[in-house]
Amino acid sequence: MRMDRRSFVASAALGAASALAGCTKKRTPPAMLWPLPAWSLTDQDNNPFGSEQLRGKVYVANFIFTRCPSSCPRLTRKMAALTARLRAAGDRVRFVSISVDPEFDTPAKLKEFGARYGADWSRWRFVTGPFDRVLRAIDQGFRVSSGMSTPGSTAGADFDPYALAHSNHFALVDARSNMRGAYSVEQDSGVELLALDVEALLA
Repeated sequence: MRMDRRSFVASAALGAASALAGCTKKRTPPAMLWPLPAWSLTDQDNNPFGSEQLRGKVYVANFIFTRCPSSCPRLTRKMAALTARLRAAGDRVRFVSISVDPEFDTPAKLKEFGARYGADWSRWRFVTGPFDRVLRAIDQGFRVSSGMSTPGSTAGADFDPYALAHSNHFALVDARSNMRGAYSVEQDSGVELLALDVEALLA
């Protein structure tokens, strides 16, 4: 039986659509790990910024300090690439760079540092704050070992910001303030995996 041209085109289009549907499997979002305690710091414009301002948003956090000579510029470039990769998500995704050197990194220094990497302030904040609040957010919230002194001891006596920044991990938090993962971004494949998991949470 001969198939006319119109029927052939329709059949081919249907077949291609079916093949595409079979190849595009929906990605499963990463599992919930633990709920983050509320945290509040100060952003590069000297305004309060923390979990309250991020309520209802998926966000990615990393840990940097402005006088770091090597790792932090690289991590900040990775975060800049991630913000560009996820630009289509708009306001639904936020990005936060937390200074692990709060005694040196004033809001003004953070603003200058972020501007150097073309930060979109509406989506990407750089935050700092009192030593004990930074400690609480990093150690108890994101559960990244900072090596900081405990409150009440000599502040910063055993704090090694280089070791923390060199962990090269970004944290993923969902819209309900649940930790969803920590991603090594040393390789570009780690950044892409993180971007795919962000998109899965938004789907």
